[in-house]
Order: sequence, then structure tokens, then C-alpha cells
Amino acid sequence: MRKTLLTTALLTLLWTVPSARACEECPTDRVLGLEETMEASDLIIVGTRSDASKEEYPQIIEITAKEIFKGELTENPIRVESFTADCEYGVVITDDQDYIIFLKKREDFYTSVRQACGVITLLYEENKEVLEGLQATPAPEVQKDFTVFWAVAGILAGLGAFCGLARARKHR
Repeated sequence: MRKTLLTTALLTLLWTVPSARACEECPTDRVLGLEETMEASDLIIVGTRSDASKEEYPQIIEITAKEIFKGELTENPIRVESFTADCEYGVVITDDQDYIIFLKKREDFYTSVRQACGVITLLYEENKEVLEGLQATPAPEVQKDFTVFWAVAGILAGLGAFCGLARARKHR
């Protein structure tokens, strides 16, 4: 009985802790070629990595789209899955060059097509011909996060109003 409980606990731990599993190669029957990847993609863009993450295996990275060849974007930059439990199942970009990126939409981020069993990225300068025949649309303007700016502006305005009231009371 004790041995059965210990074995069950160990197996449960191995199945629930993703980093305990080794990264798996794509089975040959799941691998997609370029045309199949393009067809299966929800979004095809030319873009570059735009976050400044220093993590060795970031789960999510930011990609700034420059042109869209398939799909639509409502925000720019976009969040893209990179690593899953130290495995390169997503989009792994480590430089600032332009890439053709093939993506699948998830809830609030994008990921690689068929969990990295399709073409993930191509260096844009060397593979422009891949996009021939596709209509390009400009990507939306890069949205900057002004939350901190507006918070500081609000605090300063409030402080100014408070100081103004304090001075007004002092001079009565």
C-alpha cells in the first residue's frame, strides 16, 4: 500500500511539473512545410523583437509588427509565447533583425504554428520572396503605455491643488 502511494505521488509529480519532462521533437507526421504553415497561420507578419527581457528562457516576448500579410492586429506590439518549460516550442528571437513570423492566436497572446512543428520564423532580408503574391497592410502604430505618466501627472496635479489650498488658508 505504501509503495503504491509513493509511486502514484511520484508519477503525479512528473506529469504535473512541466520542467520534469524533456523537450520533445515533432513527430514526422505533424511537421508542416512552408505552404502548410502559411495556410495554418492566423497571423503572418514582418516584425522584430521589441522587449528588453534579460530572462534566459522567457515565456512571453514582445514583437513589434511592421507589416501584416495575413490576419489582423488590434494592438502593437504583440505578446508572443517563446519558451514553454525551457523548451523552444514558441518563437525564439534573440536579436533585433526583421523576421517573417508565422503565428497562431491564443487567448491573450500568439504562439508558433502547431507547437513549433511548422515554420516559425524566416530572416526577412534573405526570404522576401516567400511573401510574393501576398498583400501587405501596414501594422497599427506602436502603442505606448502612458499609465505611469498619467499617474504621476495626477499626483502632481493633486499636490499642486493641495499646496494652492494650503497657501490660500495661510493668507486668510
